[in-house]
Amino acid sequence: MIDRLKPNDYVDLYKMFSDLKLEQIQQLSVIDSLEIPLKELLNNQLFISVITNLEVFLSEVLIEFVMSDEECMRSFVSGYKDFENDKFSLNEVFKYHDRMSEIVKKSLDEIIYHNLPKVKGIYENTFKITFPSITKMSKHISSRHDLVHREGRSKKKGKSTKVSVEMIIESISDSRDLINELCLKLKR
Repeated sequence: MIDRLKPNDYVDLYKMFSDLKLEQIQQLSVIDSLEIPLKELLNNQLFISVITNLEVFLSEVLIEFVMSDEECMRSFVSGYKDFENDKFSLNEVFKYHDRMSEIVKKSLDEIIYHNLPKVKGIYENTFKITFPSITKMSKHISSRHDLVHREGRSKKKGKSTKVSVEMIIESISDSRDLINELCLKLKR
């Protein structure tokens, strides 16, 4: 019989999956045989994929911990700002208690995981850790936002983002750093 994995085991699995995806993105980024318009398109998509990979990691780890560990569930519910204004009468307590897992799962699924300031607060409240610095990744997320919503044009500057291989490699490195530091803090 196979024992159920503990949340910390999942951190290792998600980190391995994340590392594999980042390695694949890095390998694709050095393809030089494409014409310039195709290479620019590929670079944009690879850069976007780095952020997507981080979002997947952050969501999967948080959801796994919260949904499989009673203490993490309590910490999440107690500290989740979106629950602060929810009110119900005393005679509804058991109705909400019986649906707590469903309510929490729905809320976890609805979090925008590239909103790093919000995710940072959730992780800190839930796990009682200091989340790694989000400064570098926030810069990448801003560029990704411009790429996804305005084909690279910045709202403020009117400039267009040109994604280079160096930008992709830097975003991969910064993403790995954040994930590695977070994993160390979660495993304590």
